[in-house]
Amino acid sequence: FCADDPSHRRLSVPIDREVPPTRGEAAARQRQRADEAAERGSKMVRAVRVAVIGATVAAACASDAGNGQDWDWRRTPQGNLVSPVRNYEGLPGKDCSAAGWVFAATAMIADRIAIMQPDQPKVQLSNQVILNCAEGDGCSDHTSIGHALELIKSIGGVPDRTCMGWRGQKETCSDDTMCLNCLPGKCEPRPVYLRFNITDFAQVSIEDSTLRQEIRENGPIACELSDRSYATLVGFSGDSFVGKFERGTFFGHGGFRDVAIDELKECWWASPTAPWRFQRTTATGRLSTIFFFGPATSLRGERVRFEGHRGPVPQGGRVLEATAAEAEEQPLPEEVNWMTNEEGLSLLTPVQSHHNGPGYCGACWSMASSSTFSDRLKI
Repeated sequence: FCADDPSHRRLSVPIDREVPPTRGEAAARQRQRADEAAERGSKMVRAVRVAVIGATVAAACASDAGNGQDWDWRRTPQGNLVSPVRNYEGLPGKDCSAAGWVFAATAMIADRIAIMQPDQPKVQLSNQVILNCAEGDGCSDHTSIGHALELIKSIGGVPDRTCMGWRGQKETCSDDTMCLNCLPGKCEPRPVYLRFNITDFAQVSIEDSTLRQEIRENGPIACELSDRSYATLVGFSGDSFVGKFERGTFFGHGGFRDVAIDELKECWWASPTAPWRFQRTTATGRLSTIFFFGPATSLRGERVRFEGHRGPVPQGGRVLEATAAEAEEQPLPEEVNWMTNEEGLSLLTPVQSHHNGPGYCGACWSMASSSTFSDRLKI
């Protein structure tokens, strides 16, 4: 695993780290690509960039994380690279107790995206879109994780949860229900948004050495257990695997518990791609143009993150104290950004949305206050 030759790792694909274009250059490139897509007619070419896992691997190999018999993607030199625990059973009056297959698949992909780009925001994919577009009920049918992965690839990827939140019941599958923006009195589908896709996927043989190698070399895997529950295996310790169950942080130990190999029924891996920008037409609702997705920039030329995230966690906590006299002696810095601090850590919690339906709720006041508290708690 720690050899110099990284060719055996599926995620080790170099990225072309170009300088972000200006707004004018980006607009010109988009127009050119739209013209090229029109010339090709119905033939659509999707180009994506896959970020580098090499830095994470090298750092892990240089530390204790790369040695011994234990491995945990929550504790790497790059910080916690596992997406937050969610809960698909937490909606009052909704019975969708068999939807773990959806959450295990999206959590595995989200974790592998975080590993591919550890310095970028963590992504939380929309489970509702998969449930809506899957065959069968999905809420009461214990469906295979492979079905979720096949669906993601067949529809060209799914958006993140700020496009379509979890409803806890199956709804219609259409372009109008992929990504909603709700305002007072109406909800409208977003014409342009990001989708997250995978290039390939397959089952992992339920053999101890095979499972450990896949987790360690390529990232967490999604598994169905013999009791018909679902988990994402994010590491291993001793004779057990570390399983994340999307049933709330009050489940097990913060949403995690040890999983023995004889509990596993089937496991899956997938190789995610970088996000790509989907554009729909208002007339037909079908895909019209595919743009290359590069680093977005704000008016100040700063890099814009497509979704906030829980970045690497510093070792221990810090209490920032200063008297009034000390504060006067220490001039304020010209720039402060908690999204990326001096150590390169992002200390902001994930972006949420109160505009993604099923209707508008002017809860920005609650989200602003709770987000502020969450960010300071993380700091």
